[in-house]
Amino acid sequence: MEDSYQLFIEMNTRDEVSWTALLTGYAQFGKANETIDLFERMLAIGLKPDGVTIIGVLSACSRAGLVEKGLQYFESMITEHGIILIPDQYTCIIDLLCRAGRLEEARIFINKMPCHPNVVGWATLLSSCGIHGDMEIGKWAADSLIELEPQNPATYVLLSSLYAAKGKWNEVAQLRRGMRDKRVKKEPGYSWIKYQGKVHVFSTDD
Repeated sequence: MEDSYQLFIEMNTRDEVSWTALLTGYAQFGKANETIDLFERMLAIGLKPDGVTIIGVLSACSRAGLVEKGLQYFESMITEHGIILIPDQYTCIIDLLCRAGRLEEARIFINKMPCHPNVVGWATLLSSCGIHGDMEIGKWAADSLIELEPQNPATYVLLSSLYAAKGKWNEVAQLRRGMRDKRVKKEPGYSWIKYQGKVHVFSTDD
């Protein structure tokens, strides 16, 4: 990123595209402070952010746990910059709240969204519910995911793990029967090692 920043500094003209490219690069490498600093500088010189810019900024806030700042930026995109938001930006807020364990706020946010979350948004919520042991919201997220992707085994596995953690073994058995009835197959996990110049692959079925 140092080389990218040096090239950016040496540019004769730096427009919204170049600022956003550097900003998203910092965000992808988890450099939250640098991302936010660039964003603030971009605004200070009167450049207008776009949808890609806000995804980079919100992702940086999410990774750094800067929930309030992320929510503030999100709101400003609508009220100050007039950006028409797409599902990806809403997913960033779901991720922001879920990483902080603020699952009830995530549910309220989803219910107020003008569109339904995409698969990534629901999966983010379900995964976070598994981490924090929230059965009620987790079931809601799983049901929504199953409606979108009924043949995706990952949803059933995550929900089954959530049930098991709560000791709800009847629900685990019922869920597995449902998978069999729907012919949903869990793909085995794979790992591999390189030994004496050859790659050896193993599955969980081995």
